[in-house]
Amino acid sequence: MRLLITGGTGVLGRALGPLAKAAGHDLRTPARAELDLFAPAAVAAAVRDADAVLHLATRIRPLDLVQQPEEWRENDRLRAEASAILVDAALAARVAVYVQPTVTFVYPKDRAVSEDTPLGDVPAILRSALVAEQQAERFAKAGRRGVALRFGLLDGPGTGNDRPKPAFGATLHVTDAGRALLAALTLASGIYNVCRDGERISNHRFSQATGWHQNTRPNMAAVYQIARRGQDVQNWMICAVVLLDGARIDATNNRQGVCGERPAGADRRKWWRGVDR
Repeated sequence: MRLLITGGTGVLGRALGPLAKAAGHDLRTPARAELDLFAPAAVAAAVRDADAVLHLATRIRPLDLVQQPEEWRENDRLRAEASAILVDAALAARVAVYVQPTVTFVYPKDRAVSEDTPLGDVPAILRSALVAEQQAERFAKAGRRGVALRFGLLDGPGTGNDRPKPAFGATLHVTDAGRALLAALTLASGIYNVCRDGERISNHRFSQATGWHQNTRPNMAAVYQIARRGQDVQNWMICAVVLLDGARIDATNNRQGVCGERPAGADRRKWWRGVDR
């Protein structure tokens, strides 16, 4: 497929790009200076020969600015205004698929949730995410495939988060986000949660539809350095999916009795080597 990827040089774009190329797709990833997403004529020209559009462009601000809506204005415009322009152009062209990533933070915070759960009191800085989802729905209602992926809080290279933050209810390694975006090209229209297994927000619908599962291995070198400094390995590492002896183990459910907190009195270096074998 010929893919137009906005934000192709950003965190999600860098995660998706190599995977999409390896899958045989033809990518166009214009930089901000090459494509004004608020200029309808320029966007129409960029979309004209695309089979799919993935709108990954954002301007995410640091989490300590969540109470300052003015800091998120550009991000709001990219989600709301630019998505409308892109969908208009995609509908006027032969585009078959439109993919829009948003966030899982729109759900109530006091219970386990799925895509069928009514949304909670959505903060001002997240309302544009719902507008972006509405644009994907508008694309779908025109007889095409419009997909919205609600991502958990990203961690990994370039995200500003070296490790997951479970307090947000849903987390996702950026590499797994790239795999999810690629899988979205084959999905039926709709909204799908994409996050780690076993979290408060369910990823069941997406996993069932695509066969996707998290598979990013923790950074063992980084964890070993933590242990060498005399610090305990944090639970976030233990709740990751790891590969042991070539087998996938969901350590969150402790299916094979592997991982878990370091036993009292156990040497932290020997214990972690026992996990990372």
